[in-house]
Amino acid sequence: LQHPADWLESAAEAITGCMKQLGGGSRVLSVGVSFTSCTMLPVTSDGTPLCMSQSATHSSTQARLNEEEEEEEEEPDFSRRPHAWPKLWKHHGAASQAAEMTELARARGEAWLTECYGGTIGVEWLLPKVVEVLDCDPQVFNAAPLFVEAGDWVVWQLTGRLTRSTCQAGYKGLRVVAGSSSGGPGSRSGRSSGAGQTTDKAGHSSVEGTAGKTNACSAKEEVSFPSEDFFNALRPGLAPALLSKVGGGGGGGGGG
Repeated sequence: LQHPADWLESAAEAITGCMKQLGGGSRVLSVGVSFTSCTMLPVTSDGTPLCMSQSATHSSTQARLNEEEEEEEEEPDFSRRPHAWPKLWKHHGAASQAAEMTELARARGEAWLTECYGGTIGVEWLLPKVVEVLDCDPQVFNAAPLFVEAGDWVVWQLTGRLTRSTCQAGYKGLRVVAGSSSGGPGSRSGRSSGAGQTTDKAGHSSVEGTAGKTNACSAKEEVSFPSEDFFNALRPGLAPALLSKVGGGGGGGGGG
C-alpha cells in the first residue's frame, strides 16, 4: 500500500529542491502532474482519502427489550481497511470483476467494447477495481462518495477543484462519447484530440479541446459511461451509486 500523503510530501520536496537549485528570482509558471493509471482511491466529498478520514461517532436510537436508551456507535476505522486505501495501477485483485465485465459486454454486444477498448476490459482499470471494493468491502464502497484517479486527486489538492483527466477517464475509466459508436476518449481517434474533461459540482461532465469536427471526441461533446442497463446487469441496482461515485464532481478544498 502507498500513503496518499506521501505523494504530496515527495512532490513538495522535489519542487522545493528544484527551486533551491535555480536560485533566487525564479518563478514557477506551471506544475505538470504525471501518475501511472489506473491508480485509484476512495475519497470523501472534500477530497480526503477515506484511509485518512478521522473516525467519527454518530448517535443512533436502538430499541431494546425492556429498556430504552440511546447508544453511540463508532464509525469504522478505515485506516485499517485495505480497500479504503489506494489501489495501485499494478493491483490485479480485480481480475474476476474485469473478466465478468468483459463477458457481460460481449454477451450484450456492447459496441464500445471492441470499437474503443479492443474487446477486453483490463484488470488494472478503474471500474473493475471499484466493483472489487463493492464485492469485498461494501462498507467502504458505501462510505466513499467518490472514487478518483490518483493523478486527478493530486491536481485536486493543488487547485481545489476536481477535474477528471480525459486520458485517464477515457482509457481506463470507460468513458465513451454519448450517442457515438465510432469511438471515445479511449479510442484511437480520441487519443490525439488534446481534450480535457471537467466535472462540475453537479456531476456533469464535459470535454474541452481542439479536436476536428470529424473526431468522435471533438470539443464540447458530452461523454458518458456504458449504459445504466449494463451496470445494473452487472450488479442489480448498481448504476446510480456507481455512476455517482466515479463520475461526480467534488467541492472545494482538499484532504491533503
